[in-house]
Amino acid sequence: MAYTDFWAGFEPSESILTKILEKASGSDIVIVDSKSKGIDIEFRSVFTFHGKVQKALTYGLGQAKKTIWDDYINRAEYGFSLRRKKNAKVVIWYTGENIRFPQGVFDLTLSFDQTDFAATNMYFPVWYLKMDWFKNSDPELGLYDLDSFLSHRDLGSRPHKACAFSSSKESSRMSLYETVESVMALDKYGSGWNRWVENKHEVAQAYGFQVCPENDLYPGYVTEKLFDAYVSGNIPIWRGLDSTNVINQSAILDLSLLSVGESIEKLRGLSEADTIFMRNQPLLRTRPSIQPVIEKITEILSRAI
Repeated sequence: MAYTDFWAGFEPSESILTKILEKASGSDIVIVDSKSKGIDIEFRSVFTFHGKVQKALTYGLGQAKKTIWDDYINRAEYGFSLRRKKNAKVVIWYTGENIRFPQGVFDLTLSFDQTDFAATNMYFPVWYLKMDWFKNSDPELGLYDLDSFLSHRDLGSRPHKACAFSSSKESSRMSLYETVESVMALDKYGSGWNRWVENKHEVAQAYGFQVCPENDLYPGYVTEKLFDAYVSGNIPIWRGLDSTNVINQSAILDLSLLSVGESIEKLRGLSEADTIFMRNQPLLRTRPSIQPVIEKITEILSRAI
């Protein structure tokens, strides 16, 4: 198998996607370069522009040539190149970004959009990659135990202050920060603030809350942010749209549909008893499963290989 256009630092041999393919195929997996011949299955992601310079160059060339412009638009909207020829028997498109899945192009798409009737697209949010689904992973990989998000905890009180980890000062994120800061102390970390940390979980344990909004408000677009905050023992202060209804609203402060005034009122109304109660609730309402994805890939492989 091969991986194409995944993010920098992606390790194919350690990915849950590789383990899913092992389960689906019932075979050992050999990972090869995407330009190799005889590839059975290829996972493609959406990081087709390897840097801002390459993206700007493609944009510029596209002004002079329609085929390049069409390719630029396709890569920007769907994350795959029109000019890349199929080099595997089965090609699966996966996005870790809030990008809509392309229809009728790949054998299967895995995205933040809900599973469609024919299961040609299947809901597979990026936080699925953080879970130790098979309970046999190397501890060094830092995967989360799914069961830890399904049971109550026994954590005590924490300081009534918040932390945030961010690489940008995007306007909606800044607005949320200002809302929180009007009620409690907020310490901001990350490259956007020139305050780098080696281990954010260790830093976060000195706080009671963690501000962790999603980058976009789109139904089903739920990333690892909630889970990272929860693992640190914090109450997530969140903005996002959980259309699957899998997140336990009793464990988070969801300000997604509230005005600034309503958000402030909700934050100010928290008692010590409220925060202890919320901190100890399970984050997930129900147990998710990747078995449908495994079965779908098994079906596709049986027809193609």
